[in-house]
Amino acid sequence: MLAEETSKRGLKVSASTVFTGLHHAGHGHYAYCEGDSVKLIETYGERIGHLHLKQVDPEILAEVRANEIPFGPAVAKGVMCEPPAGVPALEPVLAAAQKLDVDLFAIVEQDMYPCEPDRPLPIARRTRAFLRSCGA
Repeated sequence: MLAEETSKRGLKVSASTVFTGLHHAGHGHYAYCEGDSVKLIETYGERIGHLHLKQVDPEILAEVRANEIPFGPAVAKGVMCEPPAGVPALEPVLAAAQKLDVDLFAIVEQDMYPCEPDRPLPIARRTRAFLRSCGA
C-alpha cells in the first residue's frame, strides 16, 4: 500500500501546524494508489481541513496497473469516474468525516480529459444529488 505508507511518512515527519490541509481523504487519487480513505480520516482526522472527493473505476484501474498505463492516458480511458460508480465508496468516507464533528467543505471533481463541453454539468448535478442522498 504505497499511498498509505507515503502518507503516513509525510504526516509523521511534518508538524501538524505545518501540514493541516490533509485533504486526500476520500480522494480518488488516494484510492488510485490503494489507500484506505476511511482509515486515513479515522487516524488523521484532526489534520483534515477539507475533503477532495473523487472516485476511480476499479476495472479500468486494474487494466491501468496491469498494463502500466500512465495517468494521463488512464484518465482518457475513464479511470476517474462519476460517483457512485467507483472507489472509494463515498458513503463510508462521508460518514467518517461527519464523525469528526468539525465544519468541513468538500471539493468534488472528476478528471475528464479530453471531454465534450456538455458532459460535466449533468454529471455535476447527478453527483450533487448522490451526495445529498448520503447526508452531505
